[in-house]
Amino acid sequence: MLDQTGDVGGAPRPDVVDSALEPVEHKKFRVVAVVAAVLFAPQVVASVLLPLTVFPTFKSMFDSMGGVLPPATAILFQLGPWAGLIMAVIDCLVFWLFYRLARKYWIGLLFAPLFAGGLLTAPVIWALYQPMFEVITLVK
Repeated sequence: MLDQTGDVGGAPRPDVVDSALEPVEHKKFRVVAVVAAVLFAPQVVASVLLPLTVFPTFKSMFDSMGGVLPPATAILFQLGPWAGLIMAVIDCLVFWLFYRLARKYWIGLLFAPLFAGGLLTAPVIWALYQPMFEVITLVK
């Protein structure tokens, strides 16, 4: 038996089935995105707090040692609290980029910023420890 649209009465139309699935996929993506953001938030907070808590300790230690700081370390200390803000903005941009890529390609990319953040923080940690490496090479 045909209905008014010309379809068989009991068979679902493909466009109706597809439109019913889209909100579920959108909701699933949104939930996973919120979970990824909640897991990523402590990393952004740590990026902001690092210059406020760790930099002063290292700066006073290097001041007591004397000598000239390597350029990377000197730049970090000159930036001071702004370094945390810059790192937080970069973290948020990285999350946004992976959010856009996850929306287009694969939902698992939402968790990639958790690993990318470590790669962004590594140069800062290297710059903080670089003066110590130079001092260690002087010890005989």
